[in-house]
Amino acid sequence: MKPLIYPEDLPEQYCGSYHDTMSFKKLCSNSKAESAYRILFNRLVNVHEWHDYAGSVGARFVLTDSQGQAIRCIPGEGLYIKIDLMAPGSHAGHGSDWVRIEEVKDQHTDFDNYFMFRTVPSVNPAEHGSAIAHFYGHEASSTFIISQKGKRISAEVHGRNEEVNVEDAGLIDRMRNRLVKVGAALGIAKIEWKHLTDGLLDFEWR
Repeated sequence: MKPLIYPEDLPEQYCGSYHDTMSFKKLCSNSKAESAYRILFNRLVNVHEWHDYAGSVGARFVLTDSQGQAIRCIPGEGLYIKIDLMAPGSHAGHGSDWVRIEEVKDQHTDFDNYFMFRTVPSVNPAEHGSAIAHFYGHEASSTFIISQKGKRISAEVHGRNEEVNVEDAGLIDRMRNRLVKVGAALGIAKIEWKHLTDGLLDFEWR
């Protein structure tokens, strides 16, 4: 199944690993799909609830401002997401991994709705340091997409250029990042993203 996206919204894949994780449902009418999309949108933008949608295992996510303070709002460019993994935490991130939201797109036409935001590994915004606080390097990205096309709604996560962070990390984090990358290489990260995309669509509509 091809991703329901505009091609330019995914960065070019040129190094490391990648994944395309997608879940979708088809409803009985365009209007019901549009109503379901609004529920899906509210679920995606409530980043702090992703752990609940994905199940009791996996990472926890918190949307923050440019100072690293937790906030609740629609993800926007320049905001950050703090990630607490079920693994040793980043030293540079004070026990957490961090990503910055670099692009957001929100488009609507008749029975055709689309929202995406893309994150990239970042420094710890509370520290204003230079070391990336993430187990992937600066080339990596994660693109989160929800869409409605007619009767069909979908939730997607696309990872690109996922190489372990050994250049922009201290000695302790370089060892830790290699360890975390082993789990990602075994497909654990993709399984967790699939739990999220499935969970975002796991609701009843009328």
